[in-house]
Amino acid sequence: MIRLTHVSARYTPETEVLKSVDLHLEAGGFYFLSGGSGAGKSTLMRILSLTKPASGGTVEAFGQRIDSLSHADLPSIRRKIGLVVQDYHLLDHLTVRENVALPLKIAGEKTSEIREKVQELLEWVDIADHADMYPPTLSGGQKQRAAIARAVIRSPELILADEPTGNLDPALSLKVMYLFQALNKMGTAVLFATHDENLISLFDYPVLHLKDGVLTRRS
Repeated sequence: MIRLTHVSARYTPETEVLKSVDLHLEAGGFYFLSGGSGAGKSTLMRILSLTKPASGGTVEAFGQRIDSLSHADLPSIRRKIGLVVQDYHLLDHLTVRENVALPLKIAGEKTSEIREKVQELLEWVDIADHADMYPPTLSGGQKQRAAIARAVIRSPELILADEPTGNLDPALSLKVMYLFQALNKMGTAVLFATHDENLISLFDYPVLHLKDGVLTRRS
């Protein structure tokens, strides 16, 4: 699905954030990504989401080398990837329903099809009762469920979850984790970045660990 080979990342010539990272995310897999603040998790997520180019090494996504693609070809690859972040990135002037529908509206899908898909997903993440509310009126857990619904509305093959439970208490974190687990059981690959070692310990998934830009793996 996505393979990194000897990938490095720099923001300045003196600052190497990722150091010769090798990583293979397989179709349908579930992986945790752990590491402390400043370890390089968000940078790695940006490279995997194809929003930041690697400074060195090669990135292959869905059978194609990214450095061989034109700028016009990238959006079709990016659409196979859904992104969920700690701060939700919901638009405050849109309702929950409108936020979730946005990717489909941008893609030009029919209004009737959008309505049906959005309603189905809102019910699945248990937020349908809040569909016409605006993000500032929601709790953190409700915002995160809305963000998950928006991320999966176009049925991506891979979900990148960057500290999605960072603002939630342990009980809500577990509920959100179960949503990602359910997505994975339906065939979506998941990379779940978290510094919560207790949450990681509750599940039997491979753990990728970043420290000082070096990636290791424990199973």
